[in-house]
Amino acid sequence: MCELTDNQYKIFKAVRKYHTLPKILNATGIPDYLTLQEDAGVGMLDFSDYEMGEKTIVTLTNPAAEAYEERHRYDWKELRAWVTFAIAAWGALTGTITLFLK
Repeated sequence: MCELTDNQYKIFKAVRKYHTLPKILNATGIPDYLTLQEDAGVGMLDFSDYEMGEKTIVTLTNPAAEAYEERHRYDWKELRAWVTFAIAAWGALTGTITLFLK
């Protein structure tokens, strides 16, 4: 499995959300489909046609979808870990304060 760069993750997220080429280009700030393909990586995007116009649908290939899902799960796992740490720290702080107030 390949490691996604932040830019690739941003592109893949836009592909999943917007589906059509113009919306994806606007969301990512990429000027054209050639740059989009280059930034996404070789073999990561499928295009519905060769016109590269308003009706062109962009999808992720299987390796791209797997890499995106893995990164997405990792991001949520990291967020959950930080939230758990914050709750534990808050509990320790309030517990310590309570000991000194009694």
